[in-house]
Amino acid sequence: MSRGLVITSIVAAVLFIVSGVVFAVSEGTRRITAHAQTLHIVDDALLVANTTQAQAAFAVHLGQVETQFRADTSESRADNVAGARDGLDLLGNGLALLADRDRMSPEVEADAATFISSTGRVLDLVEAGSFTEAQDLASAEANPAYSSLVGHLSSELEFQRSAVFASDSRVAWFGDLARLLVALLIPLAIIVIYREIVRRQQRQAELEVRIDAEREVSKARDDFVANASHEFRTPLTSIYGLSQLLEDHPGVDEEGRELAGMISNEAADLSRMVEDLLTTARLEADALSFQREQVLTHEDIDDIVRPFNRSGTPVEVRVKPAVVRVDRLRQRQVLRNLISNARKYGGDTIRVTGEKNGDWFEWVVADNGDGIPEELHGRLFERFMHQGTNVSVPGGVGLGLSIVRALVEGMGGSVRYHHSDGWTQFIVQVPLAVADAVEEKALVAAPTTGGSFQVAASKPFDATDGT
Repeated sequence: MSRGLVITSIVAAVLFIVSGVVFAVSEGTRRITAHAQTLHIVDDALLVANTTQAQAAFAVHLGQVETQFRADTSESRADNVAGARDGLDLLGNGLALLADRDRMSPEVEADAATFISSTGRVLDLVEAGSFTEAQDLASAEANPAYSSLVGHLSSELEFQRSAVFASDSRVAWFGDLARLLVALLIPLAIIVIYREIVRRQQRQAELEVRIDAEREVSKARDDFVANASHEFRTPLTSIYGLSQLLEDHPGVDEEGRELAGMISNEAADLSRMVEDLLTTARLEADALSFQREQVLTHEDIDDIVRPFNRSGTPVEVRVKPAVVRVDRLRQRQVLRNLISNARKYGGDTIRVTGEKNGDWFEWVVADNGDGIPEELHGRLFERFMHQGTNVSVPGGVGLGLSIVRALVEGMGGSVRYHHSDGWTQFIVQVPLAVADAVEEKALVAAPTTGGSFQVAASKPFDATDGT
């Protein structure tokens, strides 16, 4: 189990316990309040019952005193009768509140009804001057009902008092537990959080050290690749140039020309690999710049396809004139990489076409090979993309297509792969230059360096046999 999961589980358990304690304290407080209110009602009912019974009894006694001693007690008697009647009303209200709290037992309800009814009739007899009948009724009904009612109310009073004490004890226990938890868990939580923060800071510091080390290694690798690429370019250029001179030298026999051609092809391939490595190093260092200019779409195609035609791999070309805004050298590198891939790993027929498509100029490098496995299509333009343990493009370093995409996107274009009807196509779109019709016509008609519009070294193809 991970450390983070353990800490999370402990925190969740602590929160659960604290929540339970808080709920228990809250519920205990509510119970104390309810029992205390009921206790107050019962206590008031007892007080009112005692007072009412005393006033009613005193009113009867005053009536008997007046009869025996001929004393005038009417005023005092009337006050006690009125007070007793008010007490009966208050007792009825108090017992109604007790019934609302579901604490009115059948015995209390019967005793209360008898006491209120009989005491009311006693007071009626006192007011009528029937003091003897009032005394008899009080002795027969009111006093027994009063004694029973007081007994039941006293029992309820003790029950509510015990319930208050019990709830208060539970709340006090949970309160002590809560204080204990707070006293223990807060320091513990601080210690755990502090240790976790320290561990994260240590991991962060270690991660930063590893990242810095990886950056240094990556920088050293990129510097090595860039330096090695620069060092390789000069001898490779010499090898490539001298091999071409040997191919064209009249004193070299057919076998020598074949060997010189092999040297030339291998030097060209190695030169492209070195160029790819150098471009990758510049991309990694974010140091690759693009010098965009207006370029005629057909003016470089002869220089691009001539080395392939010399190696015995004719490239069929059909490029319509247009003016694009690209980096001339990067566009050449893109097309060379795609043609080289088609020559090495594609079919025996290679075609390069180019024409306008809306606001874009669309280059298509196609061959009649089997294409690339479908499961690799989604990762086709990734760097060092492999199929199992093999590079997706056998014999390469796995950089060509990723560099093609980086260069094309750097010039504001896009590249995609398509295979249908037996033809493998890499479609490159680059932006057209913003030029009016007169300016474009003048640019297309102007002479270009490295050859004319008719690409003599390339092999044209029949437009009816389209890709």
